[in-house]
Amino acid sequence: MGIFLYAKEDLAQEDGIQKLLDFHVEDLQSKRQNFKLMEPQTTIETADKTITQVVYSGEKSGGAFYYQFAAIEFKDGNTTIPITLAVSFPSAWDNSKATLTKIHNSFTSLLSSPQKP
Repeated sequence: MGIFLYAKEDLAQEDGIQKLLDFHVEDLQSKRQNFKLMEPQTTIETADKTITQVVYSGEKSGGAFYYQFAAIEFKDGNTTIPITLAVSFPSAWDNSKATLTKIHNSFTSLLSSPQKP
């Protein structure tokens, strides 16, 4: 899994999380063959964050892969936006998806977490 961190204040006012997510999808699409939407974009609301995710399939060097892109927006005012990219073999996707859901749900804003010296 790759994690890219962005600060909201570094984005143009009209740019938002969707534009960041689209940027990463388009970037990978330019580097893969047979890039196709596998699962439409969904949004999951939890008490402390919003997770927007989408899944594509693609091929590279003769191998087939699933790519899950996710953007996480914290509700406590934290301006850091994590964008994640996870890769799975298609045959392992069901297990990978459950694991990735747990990982995304475990993301916590540092603003709402106790800080240790």
